[in-house]
Amino acid sequence: MISIVQYRERGRERFDQDTLTFTNPLEAVLHVVKAELAFGGQITEVSATRVVLQTRVFDTYDTSIVTGTDEELRPLLTLAYYHTQALAEHPGEIAAGAAQTAARMSGALGGCPGFLSLTAPILLGRNQIKTSLLLACGIEDPESIQQLVQQRLEDLVAAFQLQADGVCSFQEALAA
Repeated sequence: MISIVQYRERGRERFDQDTLTFTNPLEAVLHVVKAELAFGGQITEVSATRVVLQTRVFDTYDTSIVTGTDEELRPLLTLAYYHTQALAEHPGEIAAGAAQTAARMSGALGGCPGFLSLTAPILLGRNQIKTSLLLACGIEDPESIQQLVQQRLEDLVAAFQLQADGVCSFQEALAA
C-alpha cells in the first residue's frame, strides 16, 4: 500500500494534513500529478521506496512524502525520471507552452503582469508535467511536444492512464 503523508509549513508553524493511502500505484501517481506537480511542485528526494515533493505558494510550503515498496513506487519513480528529463531537455517547450497559455487567458487578469507573475509557477508546473507525461508515453519530438502541451492536463492524464492500462496507445486515446 502506498502512503502519502502531507503537511503544510507557514512561517514556523506546521499543519499536518490527512494521510492518504492508495492500493493502486497508478492512482497514487495521478494524485501526485494533479495535486502537486501540476501546481509547480518539485521532486526534492527520490529513493526506491520514498519520494518527497514540495510545493511553494507564497510563504507556504506543502510537503508530500510518498512511501511504498519499490514495486509499488515504480510508476511514480518512472514519472520522476521523465519529470527530471523534461526539465533538463525541454525547457523551451515548457516555457513556450506556458507563454501560449498565458496569452490565451482572457479578461483583465490575463493581461495583468502581477497576476501572471503569481500564476507563473502553476503555468510552468502544468506544462512541465504535461511534457513529462508526453515523454513517458514515448513522444520526444520537440514540435510534437510543443503542440500536444496545449492539450488539457486531464486529457493527457486520461491518455496516459489508458496507455498504462494497455487499453490503447497514447495517440489513439487523444484522438478519441
